Amino acid sequence: MSESPLLSAVAAGVRVYDLGRPMFTGMPQSPNHAQFRTALTRRHGDMVRADGGSAAAEVIITGAHVGTHIDALSHVSHCGELYGGVDAATSQVGGTFSDHGVDTIEPMVRRGVLLDIAGFKGVERLEGGYEITVDDLEACA
Repeated sequence: MSESPLLSAVAAGVRVYDLGRPMFTGMPQSPNHAQFRTALTRRHGDMVRADGGSAAAEVIITGAHVGTHIDALSHVSHCGELYGGVDAATSQVGGTFSDHGVDTIEPMVRRGVLLDIAGFKGVERLEGGYEITVDDLEACA
């Protein structure tokens, strides 16, 4: 049995950079997809047990295209076919895909190069909406 790339990387003592974006109500996203929302469905005191205990409970609602994610090959079809000519209609089984689902994507652990554009420009962070250009990348590298 071969060792997973993730376990090998962790065992080697590498630094891991989380590229995920924080998710919050009102976060920027495509208007084509459901918004990310979180709400309390029960607050402390809404229901109190005989022993005085109470709990708060929340619900999280989100579309699949909120925040940082990767699309599976089953995400897009053309003329009724998925990647490789797979019939899109027959691949959709029980709310998931029998072919090319995101579950078929192996964890990605790769070497990388981090270009600190903000640091290169002498600021702690770039202003919201700043477009990082090819010139920025070439100058920073």
